[in-house]
Order: sequence, then C-alpha cells, then structure tokens
Amino acid sequence: MTQPAQVEPYERANIFAKASGFVATVNVDIGDIVEKGALLAELSIPEMDQEHVRQLALVEQSEAAIRQAESKVKSFQAKIVAAKSQLAAMKAQYAKHTADIQFARSELSRITSLVSSRAINASVQDEKALQLRSAEAAMKSAEADVRSAEANILVTDANANEAEADFLQSMSP
Repeated sequence: MTQPAQVEPYERANIFAKASGFVATVNVDIGDIVEKGALLAELSIPEMDQEHVRQLALVEQSEAAIRQAESKVKSFQAKIVAAKSQLAAMKAQYAKHTADIQFARSELSRITSLVSSRAINASVQDEKALQLRSAEAAMKSAEADVRSAEANILVTDANANEAEADFLQSMSP
C-alpha cells in the first residue's frame, strides 16, 4: 500500500551571490554534503577583474610617484651639500683676495716711499697702484660670488623643502 507523502530536508540554505557574474567553476554536486564555509562555486566577474587591474595600476603609479618624490628630496639634499661646498670655496677666494689687497697696499706703500726718495722710477708706483685696484676689484667679485652662493643655498633649501612637502603629500591617501 502506498500513502501520499512529501519529503522535506531538515535544513535549507538559500544561496545568494554578492556580485553578479558568470559561474566559472562548480565545486560540489547536487546532494553533496558540505561544511560551513566550504567553497561551492566560483564566479567570474569581468567588470570586477578589470577594476582590480585598474586599481593595481593605480597602486604602481602611486608607488612610482613616491619613489620619484624620494629621489627629488635626495637630489635637493645633495644640491644643498654642493652649494655649501661652493660657498666655502667662494669664501676662501674672498679671503685670498683680501690677503692680496693687503699685500698690494704694502707693496704700494713701500714703492711710494722709494719713488719719493727717487730710488726707483714712478712708473713702478703706477704699476703697483694698478695691481692694488685689480686686487680690490677681484675681492668685490669674490664678495658677490659669496652672496650668490649664499642665495643659491637658500633657493636650493626652499626647493628641498618643497620636494619634502611633495613627498609627504604623495604618502598621504
């Protein structure tokens, strides 16, 4: 004898996809026993794959921008060192020209006393006066070079600060 009946499972699970796409692989068959958290199927979502590739490219671009900003900071730091070395060289030139002026003044004074006692010709005095003026002009040029080197340090330092700010900005999200 047969009786009408209906078979129902003890438990039921509704499956909903979090994203729309195509089923790429099915890992279980109908009627298989599965455990909680088991991977039942894999979806292929071309739009999401494209977005993932685009996001990876943006990450690479950001990392390149960070490396470039770091390099720029290091470059300006090296330029500051070079500018300070150039300033030291210019100050040494200035000191040399100062000593040259002192020597030329001493020579001119000695020659002037020799010319006044008629021991040597006055044309030698004119030569020494020209040497003194030349040394003074060289010192003024060296002084301008020192000021220029100091200004160069300030400009390079400002550029380095700007590069550091750019680097910090590239690090922020």
